[in-house]
Amino acid sequence: MNGTRQAGTGKVAEEFPREPETARAARRLVESALEFWHLTALTDDAELVISELVANAVRHTKGPQITVSVDLIAEQRVRLGVTDGSRAMPHLHRPRLVTSEAVGSPWSTP
Repeated sequence: MNGTRQAGTGKVAEEFPREPETARAARRLVESALEFWHLTALTDDAELVISELVANAVRHTKGPQITVSVDLIAEQRVRLGVTDGSRAMPHLHRPRLVTSEAVGSPWSTP
């Protein structure tokens, strides 16, 4: 693991190995950021979403690393992200993102 943990700036990002066990570390990263920003009411939903995003990245990407990010984008809103080194656009796999869409906004790409 390496990356930046700068919750005071409104952004937290950390690089992890692309493996199933990363979901646990990603949940801890999200929980820590939300606690710092006093947004603990979002923790359960955010942990569910980040777990789903990490699982998708582990399953559908090929690189050895993924980056998990949490961005404070408004007073009570955060953006959760999981990226890999690929330039390929992600494909929407409807059955796998139902949970994420139920508790969050539609995903986006940079």
